[in-house]
Amino acid sequence: MKKRLIDVECPFCHASFTMMKDTYLLQDGGLNKEEKALEEGLFFTHVCQSCHQTFLLCYPLIYRDVGRHFALVLAQGDPDLTHLEEKIVLCRTPGQFLFAWKILSQGMDLSKALQARAKLEKEKGAKAALISADGTQNQLCFQIGDQLYVMIYSC
Repeated sequence: MKKRLIDVECPFCHASFTMMKDTYLLQDGGLNKEEKALEEGLFFTHVCQSCHQTFLLCYPLIYRDVGRHFALVLAQGDPDLTHLEEKIVLCRTPGQFLFAWKILSQGMDLSKALQARAKLEKEKGAKAALISADGTQNQLCFQIGDQLYVMIYSC
């Protein structure tokens, strides 16, 4: 695990502050506090110290799961990733990162999960949020508005 200072500006009140954030996470075989926050979708959330509004932080992050052979990278530019040996998924937003993490951490195929979400969104005419992925039951659970949709994941 590596940490670095990140300069942040609140999108609501524009207060500026600096905080220490993890920028490199290595899956160590157990569920640590960072992975618990990823699972709950809270890893990138922050509450402003001035106005107390909650917002998403977007900052460079590498998450490596050597056992499952994947690396997730959150970056705005085109980082040099030649040092990573795993399958690399480059994400541009925290939402993309969390979606990919939920799927890949369950040992599921990311491209098939993206296809399932796209199919549901086309059928319903609205954006679908991934609520959970269960690799043992081969299920994806999405939410559109106040409706939940469970889809059977095909291997």
